[in-house]
Amino acid sequence: MLRGMPIPPKLAALEGSRTSPNGTTLPSIDTIYYFNQLVDHNNTGLGTFQQRYWMSWEFYEPGGPIILMTPGEEDAEDNEGYLTNSTINGRIAQQQKGATILIEHRFFGYSNPYDDLTSQSLVVFTIQQAIDDLVYFAT
Repeated sequence: MLRGMPIPPKLAALEGSRTSPNGTTLPSIDTIYYFNQLVDHNNTGLGTFQQRYWMSWEFYEPGGPIILMTPGEEDAEDNEGYLTNSTINGRIAQQQKGATILIEHRFFGYSNPYDDLTSQSLVVFTIQQAIDDLVYFAT
């Protein structure tokens, strides 16, 4: 519990193959992908780190939206269920013929810009950096 708030349960996806609207067999939604994210959006010279994400194109049709979300400040693994139509994200994707993407928050799980949690490393652990992560990923 964080400040009196219950921690939402992880939502693992149901197993089984999925197909796109055109019949293409899709990769399992528990497939982990990696994105080269900027360590510091205000100083690109600091390089990049590997940020994990998961995606589902089960309902996607050309022109449909991409629904991007993060499960918050926790390891994102075993949250693939948020990509399915058992959640609001997946239902919007299904109704609007979109795709869903789940991106892991920086400094959680295996999406770490640095291997330590020193005060020097945590300088880039800010709300603005996390917002900028989503913007950079989307563009």
